[in-house]
Amino acid sequence: MIREFCRVYPAAYQLSYIVRAAQEGIFNEAATIKQTGRIFGAYFSTRRLVAFAPSNSRGVNDFIQTIRHEILGHFGLNTFKPSEKKALIAVISETRNQPTLCELWSDVAMCYSHFPESFKAEEIFCLACEAVELNSTVDKIETQRIFHQVILARLRPMEYDDLFAIAVAVAGGFKNRWS
Repeated sequence: MIREFCRVYPAAYQLSYIVRAAQEGIFNEAATIKQTGRIFGAYFSTRRLVAFAPSNSRGVNDFIQTIRHEILGHFGLNTFKPSEKKALIAVISETRNQPTLCELWSDVAMCYSHFPESFKAEEIFCLACEAVELNSTVDKIETQRIFHQVILARLRPMEYDDLFAIAVAVAGGFKNRWS
């Protein structure tokens, strides 16, 4: 499945991948489900490495969502200019009370209560990336307008549709070029 994902999204070929039977094989023997919770995958940005523990997935669709989460989400955020990534994370951080995003925030708050706000905002972006399907498309001009209005100029609050459009644009960039 990882090879197929890279075939569809060639930018993902830049990364290295490891697949381990259990999450302890990714981190260490102490990283048990009981100790750390269930970990499906991880992205190590400094090593440009994505690791997966498919045995933790509930099925093929769950594993595909994890691939999208780690590659389109975590790696995808790192393809933005640092100033744009910082602005995007800042805007996402301000969406906690947005009706279209509060359910995602509730999930993230429960799973990552002890993590910093910027980490939680990154997870919100990654959750939006999980929903990106192969046939998901957005108008490039409209997405640039959304990014300018919502992220750079902050003319209005971000809503889920804005976040999803940005996630789809990242995926589209991965399909059409090496990031």
